[in-house]
Amino acid sequence: MDTRSPRLRRRLPVIVAAVGVLALAGCSSSGSLTGADAGASGGGDGGAMPAGAPEPAQKGGVDSLSSRAYAGELSAGADSADSALTQPAKASRPDALMEPAIISTGVVSLRSRDVGAIAFDVQKILAEHQGTTDDERTQTDSKGTIVRSKLVIRVPSTEFADTMDALEKVGTLESSSRQSEDVTTQVIDNAVRIRAQEESLRRIEALLARASNIRTIISIEAQLSQRQADLDSLKSTQAYLQDQTSMSTITVLMERTPEAVHTQKKQTRKAGFLTGLDDGWEALTDVAAGLALLLGRLLPFLVVLALLAYPALLLWRRLRPRTVPQPAPAE
Repeated sequence: MDTRSPRLRRRLPVIVAAVGVLALAGCSSSGSLTGADAGASGGGDGGAMPAGAPEPAQKGGVDSLSSRAYAGELSAGADSADSALTQPAKASRPDALMEPAIISTGVVSLRSRDVGAIAFDVQKILAEHQGTTDDERTQTDSKGTIVRSKLVIRVPSTEFADTMDALEKVGTLESSSRQSEDVTTQVIDNAVRIRAQEESLRRIEALLARASNIRTIISIEAQLSQRQADLDSLKSTQAYLQDQTSMSTITVLMERTPEAVHTQKKQTRKAGFLTGLDDGWEALTDVAAGLALLLGRLLPFLVVLALLAYPALLLWRRLRPRTVPQPAPAE
């Protein structure tokens, strides 16, 4: 026992080292086996890939996967944009605190013996209220006097009521009407749709910048064109609403008063010598004026006839046969 114990103590470190080496060898073989099993399972899913296989085949698979990813992302972005466009505007939005958007229109019909005078007054009122003339149509008679006129004017919405009050005092007022339409909700909804459409366009442009497949690029560009057209239509509607709510439209109709209205009230004169003399003088004046008018119209023709008749008379005298006087018989 005494001779073996020192030997055993000397060999104990060697035995421990051998056991440790065997344990490490077992762990490494187990890890390699596990990696082989993983590779086999991966080959079972997508087919075993030979070691010398070319890389383009692998890249093609990646492109197809990225195309499907882009299509899914595009569809998700389009659906979110459509849902944002179809949602109504909520009162909790900051836009709901904006001032009311009102479209105001008016029509004023006037009469006067002098349409040109009231048209001038209308222009003065228009200048006082910072208005502009959008359309003007005028009709005159044979003497060039204005018979009727139509003006379509635009004034700031804040000046609409004062302008209507001033126009109603020009000439004889025949009729006046005012209309107002509240389009505040329409303005808010249109602004929300524009923001949602712009956000959708930014997402689609980001997808287009990352696309690498030609089919994906074509699909994204089609969506981009459609949504850009929708955005342009929304902005056109926004510009129209802004113009109509900031400037009001007033139509002014002006017409000359019929002659029978202001000539039927004449002073009634008593019958007598002076009245008859006055009537006779007016009749003589009318006849003289008529004869003078007739003479003035015939005078050019008489001058032309005289110029033509004088040569004809000379020619007739020269060509007519002359009679030779017979000698008187002798007694």
